[in-house]
Amino acid sequence: MPALAAGSGPDTFQIPAGQVLTYALSGVLQPLDAKVASAKQIEADFVPGSIERLLIDGKYYGFPVDTQTIVLFYNPKLFKDAGLDPDKPPQTWDETIKYAKLMTERDASGVTTQMGLATGGYGPVIASLMIRNGVSTWNAQADLPDFDSPKAAEALQFAADIFDDGPVPRHNGASICYDLQDEVGGHEAGLDSSRAVQRLGDIHDAPVHHGYP
Repeated sequence: MPALAAGSGPDTFQIPAGQVLTYALSGVLQPLDAKVASAKQIEADFVPGSIERLLIDGKYYGFPVDTQTIVLFYNPKLFKDAGLDPDKPPQTWDETIKYAKLMTERDASGVTTQMGLATGGYGPVIASLMIRNGVSTWNAQADLPDFDSPKAAEALQFAADIFDDGPVPRHNGASICYDLQDEVGGHEAGLDSSRAVQRLGDIHDAPVHHGYP
């Protein structure tokens, strides 16, 4: 932002799609030249959901780089170790917490050695919980985001309860999120909410339960 404000920003850069409108209105983004790609070409090459927030007043202000689909991974081995059936993943939020508690392990000093559920305050995860709970996240009448409904509060409360009920440990007031690939700190997790971006085949050959229960 300082470089853009000083007029010395890069010719191209990557930003979240939700910020495109702000950047465009501030005058630091220019629409794509039709010689590079016409609107017709863009709409033929990309799925609607990946480009809808790049379109402003009939002109596209960028290309989508990737999309983030939040899914729930699970580790069959840890299911078996906890006495759970790996062919029957949790189907409800309550079951998710129950399973996570069964797979959570701590040493004698109370330090978590195995997380039953690896997640955190990542925005798309919270939004996915809200959407799964029937929240539209947008007030069409006011043309503004809407996260103030009882359903939204219920989903946010569930996310908070994950920490309060114990399946996800706190660290300096925040969560420590470990990947099923055992990449950080030697910890494993039984359930992991994360992005499905070229990672599905790498995680212990684990079956994948798509979406939140």
